[in-house]
Amino acid sequence: MLRRCYHPLALLTLFALLLVAALPAPPAAATDAPTVGALPVVEAGGDTTCVINAAGQLYCWGEFGSGPADLGAVSQVSVGESHTCAITEAGALHCWGRNWDNQANVPDDLGAVSQVSAGNYHTCAITAGGALHCWGSNWAGKTDVPEALGAVSQVSAGGSHTCAITAGGALHCWGGNTGWNDTVTGQTDVPEGLGAIRQVSAGGGPYNLESHTASTSTGE
Repeated sequence: MLRRCYHPLALLTLFALLLVAALPAPPAAATDAPTVGALPVVEAGGDTTCVINAAGQLYCWGEFGSGPADLGAVSQVSVGESHTCAITEAGALHCWGRNWDNQANVPDDLGAVSQVSAGNYHTCAITAGGALHCWGSNWAGKTDVPEALGAVSQVSAGGSHTCAITAGGALHCWGGNTGWNDTVTGQTDVPEGLGAIRQVSAGGGPYNLESHTASTSTGE
């Protein structure tokens, strides 16, 4: 009769392999993007990424990726430092995430919205009639919309400041104009001679770091 002998180390190794094989697969990392098809819109900010596919479906992942489940088709999304906002095709604005400064509290009387921008701790939105509204943290007056601004075509909420383009193409910026050590950095000082502007982006990291502004002219 043939007798088989197994070394104790071999038996231990075999047991370990069987145990590992029985473990469940690790969960997907927060940066693993779902399969969503063609992507006409992508937004990344803070620790969250959002995309809108060709069918208008919104997908978000990361720290603040869990938005309302019944949004329906979405026309625009904006990802801030710690909150996210999206506009449905019907013009309804929804925001979620951290709400330390009420940046995710959409005003009840806002009405239909055409564009939204989520900053670090404040939010700005343009109504269907072109009126600009901002709320959340008002550090350095970044949510104080100038009274004489008039109708607005685009807005960008940054870290410590806000910039908006009027219907006539004029660029206006307001809010904090200094860096973390109170050195004047000039992010709200709109250069002379820019001419008509078609797009603006207000940057700025958390705690008023790396604040800056960039714009694109119409060439006119």
